[in-house]
Amino acid sequence: MILALLARKRTGRGQRVEITMMNASAAAQSIRIGEALATGLRPPTLGSAAQSTAPDAAFLCADSRYVGISVTSETEWVAFCHAIQRPALLEDPRFATNPERVDHREE
Repeated sequence: MILALLARKRTGRGQRVEITMMNASAAAQSIRIGEALATGLRPPTLGSAAQSTAPDAAFLCADSRYVGISVTSETEWVAFCHAIQRPALLEDPRFATNPERVDHREE
């Protein structure tokens, strides 16, 4: 798909991209599928949340609309804390690293 977008940018012509929804779904869930096959346990449902990063989900706001938040690096975490005017979160050991944030995603 990326190569088709690059070709469009270079040539100005679109390309046909075919993908099965089954393949796309399996690719999106490959980590969870692997976890289930390796452990024999059903992974917990996370709704819109990502398995390996936090915060990374759609959050319902007071105006009944959703906002999507995806923090995937330490630099983004620092910027996010400042953007929401919560710099104290940077000092909280529960959120010091991404694995800690995943473990404490509910808080």
